[in-house]
Amino acid sequence: MELVKRLRDSLPAVIMLAAGLVLISPILELSIRHFVAAPSAKEPTPETENPLPLGWSKFVTLVDKFGEALIIAGALALAFEQRARTVVLEEVSRDAINVAVGWDVPPDVKSTAMHILKLPFERRGFVQHYEFHLVPVNSPRQYLAVTSTTEYELTNLTNAGVFFDFKSSVEICSGKGLPENELLLMKSPDESYAGNKLDQLAKRDGPYKKALVPVWIPARGHAKFLTRRLAHYERNDDLVLDILEPPAIGMKVTIEAPAQFQFRVSFGATGVPKPSRPGTRWEWEHPGVFLPGSHFRIQWEEQT
Repeated sequence: MELVKRLRDSLPAVIMLAAGLVLISPILELSIRHFVAAPSAKEPTPETENPLPLGWSKFVTLVDKFGEALIIAGALALAFEQRARTVVLEEVSRDAINVAVGWDVPPDVKSTAMHILKLPFERRGFVQHYEFHLVPVNSPRQYLAVTSTTEYELTNLTNAGVFFDFKSSVEICSGKGLPENELLLMKSPDESYAGNKLDQLAKRDGPYKKALVPVWIPARGHAKFLTRRLAHYERNDDLVLDILEPPAIGMKVTIEAPAQFQFRVSFGATGVPKPSRPGTRWEWEHPGVFLPGSHFRIQWEEQT
């Protein structure tokens, strides 16, 4: 399928090359000589036999030059068609952004928008689940151990296989005197990483611990991913989750916690859905689009 597409895209360049070769060949000139040239009074030679009238001679020269130009153009098109197509597409896209909004968009804003638009993936079924536990049990100095699990389905929007950078990260420490936070699990369709295997994969990057696994997603393919982390917070605190690439369409946040805790969630997208609270489970569902760099925030207070 890919070969057929490439051949179809290259057809105009091939036609230019073929037309150029025909025009510079002696066939055209010999045909014109046969029909319009006057016999020479001199002893004929290959150069003087049936000489062309001046007008036709200029025409043959012009056609010959035009044929050479077609050959050069066809060869350049074959050599640079992919790059040229990419450049033209980028220029048209940049202009399209200006046309869509009605004015010249600043280059930095345009560049960021283009980067997001060119991402080859989308995420749906994005669910963020939190479990809050008071620890240590029966200790006078208790804090919250929070296990967070992220699940989503990724779709490759392109007609070619692409590697997806499957990522997970956690802040190394959430506060003074609290235990170190941990990456617990990364699960892709190919493999699961946990324990020592995940520890070996994870790298420290400033205040964060991060892990990355390239995962091959076939053309128009779908794949489900899951990550899990453990973090520690004070009994009255908050947390912020930054949304990584690619965009997520819709988001569901669920929380399970002891009954004395009250929660508020704010989303970095238009609209604030109301929570439902059956028992000790809180739930928010937001239908908006969460672009890379957006976030949501959870705040909680212990009711005494």
